[in-house]
Amino acid sequence: MKRYYNLEIIKTLSVTGLKTVERINLNKDFYYPKETHAFYEFVYILSGNIVCEENDSEIELTTGDFKLISPNCPHRYFTDRTSEIFIVCFKCKSSVLPALNQPILLDDEEKSVINKLISETEKSFVFPFSEKIKLKKDAPIGAEQITENYIEELLILLLRKQTENNNLQLVKNEYKLQRK
Repeated sequence: MKRYYNLEIIKTLSVTGLKTVERINLNKDFYYPKETHAFYEFVYILSGNIVCEENDSEIELTTGDFKLISPNCPHRYFTDRTSEIFIVCFKCKSSVLPALNQPILLDDEEKSVINKLISETEKSFVFPFSEKIKLKKDAPIGAEQITENYIEELLILLLRKQTENNNLQLVKNEYKLQRK
């Protein structure tokens, strides 16, 4: 008789809440004032370019760039040309996510995931929203969960890329500790 064993699934990171999802067309001379909040935010540049000021350092982001902002980090965005960006704000439990603090140019696999995320959010949530994120009445079944899964998949792919490219031993060690 065959025996079955259980492998406990250890989550590298877990998205626990969605704060905002926005696809924004920016006009020339767009300026968003500095803000700080207690959750993660990422910005993905769909077209054009923007400047992200984080902790008083300015970083130019161009088409295809991804930038993660950690909780409680003062930041703002501005641009001098028309651009389109995708922003997601979310709560996440992870000790390794700060490894993604530098801008990352997404590869084809990562772009595929972010495009699925954009498509899912456009089918599922009411845009634009001014007060609180809200599901459409005809949102597909499991819309929140698929959105969460795509965010987690994207972040894990980026963590893999960062550990491979930069040999981030801290991330690797933290992951090994979780597996014990």
